[in-house]
Amino acid sequence: KKKSCKMEGCEKHARSNLDGYCIGHSKFLSQLSVPLPTPKSQLEKSLKPILKGGSAIYAAYWPPDDPKRVTEPSWYPGVVSTCKVSVTPADEKYGSVRYYDVKYDDGDKLNKIPDHFVFAEEDYLLHLCLDGKSTGKKKASWIGVKNVTDRRSKDQWAKCVGWYVATIEGGNYSFPRLSDALKAYDVSVVRSKGV
Repeated sequence: KKKSCKMEGCEKHARSNLDGYCIGHSKFLSQLSVPLPTPKSQLEKSLKPILKGGSAIYAAYWPPDDPKRVTEPSWYPGVVSTCKVSVTPADEKYGSVRYYDVKYDDGDKLNKIPDHFVFAEEDYLLHLCLDGKSTGKKKASWIGVKNVTDRRSKDQWAKCVGWYVATIEGGNYSFPRLSDALKAYDVSVVRSKGV
């Protein structure tokens, strides 16, 4: 039996010399200058963004008089100092929970911030552009890109933050970061116009 393309939702014949993608997806992916979408075989576990030491971020902050972090946090810019990974995942589908140590731009530090409270700076700022337009229970979405969550998951990142799906040339492609999904969609629009 012939293998199908690694791209989520594609049933076309995969070519071994094209890294497991069909001809169309291989050609399309080679023209993108953004990270490649996740193949369906690795989808869930690779959807969480990995923020490395030195990454510019926005993270939740709780004051020292709230050590159990029960109040609503404030959000501030900073950088990731280190990242630790949980031994047991909250939900096997999405992999381990990451806990970040953060140094905020004002000099404060906070340790062991769960991954659903830490965003890449670019993604956080892109969300701010949309938040004023979101109302009620409607999910956040951008032209060609939507935010997807898994409300049944025990993993708080999958349940509350989620990943991004860009609609490109009739197919849906998943990305861990909003900025990557938007770039991929924009590239596809420019390509479709022959530019």
